[in-house]
Amino acid sequence: GAILTYPGLRLLFLLQTRNVPEASRAQLALSYQLDPWVLLAGVALGGLLSLLFGLVPSWQVSRISPAEVLRE
Repeated sequence: GAILTYPGLRLLFLLQTRNVPEASRAQLALSYQLDPWVLLAGVALGGLLSLLFGLVPSWQVSRISPAEVLRE
């Protein structure tokens, strides 16, 4: 996702300015930048949630007795 961010930002800029007359574009000051801290926070949050959503079900299953499951 992060790799496609820069082309996506360029596309967003082009879509926003396509209806603006050429003479006005020189005065138009739109700036899009990807903040590295936001990217780092997103990666960290994604990793934490992946770990959480992977460990909780495995922890719940590990608490079940195999003999109990075989009886059912």
